[in-house]
Amino acid sequence: MEKRFYTFIIVPHATARFRQIKIPYRHLVLISIICSFILVSVGFFTYSYVHMRARVVELDNLLLENTQLKDENATYKVSTNILSQKIAEFEEYRKKLNTIAGIQPPPEGGEYGGVGNLEDVQQTPTNRALKHNLSSLQQKVKEVDKNFQLLMDHYEDLSLLLASTPSIWPVRGYLSGFFRYRKDPFTGLNSFHQGIDISTPLGKPIIAPADGIVISATRKKGLGNSIVIKHRFGYTTRYGHLSKLAVRRGQGVKRGDVIGYIGKSGRSTGPHLHYEVRINNKAVNPLNYILEE
Repeated sequence: MEKRFYTFIIVPHATARFRQIKIPYRHLVLISIICSFILVSVGFFTYSYVHMRARVVELDNLLLENTQLKDENATYKVSTNILSQKIAEFEEYRKKLNTIAGIQPPPEGGEYGGVGNLEDVQQTPTNRALKHNLSSLQQKVKEVDKNFQLLMDHYEDLSLLLASTPSIWPVRGYLSGFFRYRKDPFTGLNSFHQGIDISTPLGKPIIAPADGIVISATRKKGLGNSIVIKHRFGYTTRYGHLSKLAVRRGQGVKRGDVIGYIGKSGRSTGPHLHYEVRINNKAVNPLNYILEE
């Protein structure tokens, strides 16, 4: 059977002899197939590489966006916590001001609504939801602040009332006794404690929490060295277990004046101040009238 050949003539240059290369048909077909396979493979791998690089860039962008969203979510959560805390402080402050002025506070969840549950913020995955929650809290801050400003405007004409209201701490320290029933440390019987106990170092100065006149500065059974100050509008304050008195009966005092020093006179287990607030001689919880933190 006659073999088929393809002859390729190669001319090196114009004056050189021709060179002939004979390639069998079968070999030429095989070479063509191999070259086609190589070209297809190179094209496929080139396409795959370009596609893979595009996916890598896309994934990098998604990772960057995810990191940015996480940072934004963390920022919104922190801002939400701060705003919620600020609203709670405003609400507590407003309640105390209403108590001092004798104004009936609005019911819980009334005009201004509640602060909301922070768990809702922590469980919300979307940036849009966080922004909405943050915006809602900011609006509540504005509403509470507006109410607070109205109260302050109301109190501008009540400066005498405010000056006469025991609204600051007589001394700073640790609250070791509260306005409630408790077991008497000396008798072991349950009795109502009509004030608060503030434990603090011996000899620390005690200040008047409001303007008034000292109506008693003497030693009494149980309270030891004690002081009673009469303020306007039916307020009186009492101080017990002092080590030393710094005022006398009939003396006028201003808010912030030193009236005595921490001690443990009378029935006391250690240095502290027994502090009472009374309205028309009825004991009330002093913590409701302290506007300081």
